[in-house]
Amino acid sequence: MLKTKLQYRQATIENLPLPTKPEEQFDVVSIFEVVEHVDNPAPFLDRAGLFVKPGGWLVMSTIARTWISWFTTNLMAEDILKIVPKGTHDWNKYLNHDEMTAYFSSRGIWEPPQIMGVMYVPGIGWKRLPGSENLGNYFIAVRKAQDTM
Repeated sequence: MLKTKLQYRQATIENLPLPTKPEEQFDVVSIFEVVEHVDNPAPFLDRAGLFVKPGGWLVMSTIARTWISWFTTNLMAEDILKIVPKGTHDWNKYLNHDEMTAYFSSRGIWEPPQIMGVMYVPGIGWKRLPGSENLGNYFIAVRKAQDTM
């Protein structure tokens, strides 16, 4: 039964046709490791939100703009360990969780976001690290109000 209902789409948000009715929207829209690479996050998130059904979830990960995130992503990951190509991360594009919270609050169609600080451990994966949303990586989940389209 789930096989017939589950849809995966790998595409840029700009290339997807906009939904015109709730049946064309999704229960969950997942945006991981993307927002911190986008030049203009507000229009990007506005468009992504159009794909979320009323009562559905937008689930994301991103990186806070702190000296620790610069140290781990730019200096360590790019320059010293070379585990990602140099220039992958632009620290100026990182978004603090209070900026994300303010964005969703300003739109009037989202419930207050749930935010969880995390750390990526190579070879192990993501680990929850309470309080670290103020330091580096964090997950954010926000539910769209029921009375929207």
